[in-house]
Amino acid sequence: MLDDFGTTVDAVYYNKQSSDCGHVKHSGDQRDGTATGFDEVISIDLKNVSHSISYFAVLINSFKGVGFKNVETATVSIMQ
Repeated sequence: MLDDFGTTVDAVYYNKQSSDCGHVKHSGDQRDGTATGFDEVISIDLKNVSHSISYFAVLINSFKGVGFKNVETATVSIMQ
């Protein structure tokens, strides 16, 4: 979550599952890929996020450091 200048205002990830404002939430780290549907979800309540937030950046990483070329079904979906 970035402001007009690109400064990080807040972040949500596996070890911090809710933003300070409470309107951005991470579902938790699902490491084995056995979940039905989406393994992990980040929900953003855009209508209620602070007006100081101008940008969202999404960073995807591998917990175990395995390259993505070795992950058969990795996908990212952005939905309204």
